[in-house]
Amino acid sequence: MTKTRYATLPLFSEMSVILFFKEPMKSCCTQYHPSPVPFKVLKYYRIQDNKQYCNIKAIIFTTVRNRLVCANPDSEWVQYAIGSLHYSQISTILCESIECFPLCLF
Repeated sequence: MTKTRYATLPLFSEMSVILFFKEPMKSCCTQYHPSPVPFKVLKYYRIQDNKQYCNIKAIIFTTVRNRLVCANPDSEWVQYAIGSLHYSQISTILCESIECFPLCLF
């Protein structure tokens, strides 16, 4: 019986480590991209706050090549890009929900 106890202890330890690290860590921006990025290469974005484990507030853009670009949320070009992405997404949703012809400009 003693052998059984010692044999199950390492197995239990490994399982607890796996359960502890089950949730993946998100990547954090540590600095901002130095220059504006052309809007035509941006697909979408997410907001990073500095409340949990990230040290700066940032907007993380994903490009059409699936690259991440960290940007300062207070920059004018970032605000413009966010607004343009919202506008583009609304246009796409409207055009998909109704018959939209090539002249459908929103």
